Amino acid sequence: DLNSLRKSARDIEKAAPLISYLPWTHLSKDNRRVANTLGKALNNDSDDNISEAQLALLYRQYILLVATNIILPAISTIHQKFAPSIGEIAALFSRWSAVPNDRVILTAKALHYGLCGDFMTAMHLLSPQLENFIRRVLKSMHERTTFVNKLSHCENEMALGSLIENKKLIPILGEGLIFEINYLFCSDLVSNIR
Repeated sequence: DLNSLRKSARDIEKAAPLISYLPWTHLSKDNRRVANTLGKALNNDSDDNISEAQLALLYRQYILLVATNIILPAISTIHQKFAPSIGEIAALFSRWSAVPNDRVILTAKALHYGLCGDFMTAMHLLSPQLENFIRRVLKSMHERTTFVNKLSHCENEMALGSLIENKKLIPILGEGLIFEINYLFCSDLVSNIR
């Protein structure tokens, strides 16, 4: 829950206030600088101004705990007890309007790979499906999902990070899910698993 995460970040910043005023440089696993976050302004003691770095750090820890203690054991149980085939998974997806017919098999394969423990392949297949889903939601609301490149004058699809900035998604997906999509798939502060 995003509100709980924000409250925890506020509590940490109250317990150790100096940390929230310091800028952070974020490095990738191979030590490349991937992001910089500013600390709070010295004249801003507002409770609403949580440092983005602190929120990202807490979210990273939260994801690790959830993945280790909930998601991985659940995947193991499903795989051991049911071992669903790609066809069985596709049959489930074919009844769900969120997955277009031309993407049912691909999405079923992705979930099957995930259930078999091949998370890299699963994510490579699922990430475009998520982006397509969000693009379809926005198009159904008659929102633009493309832009014209100023150099080539060609129309291009917006990337996922740009799509989720559309405020009209909040009532549909909720602020928490948009936050998670951003931090998992777009932001260099947490994973950017795409």
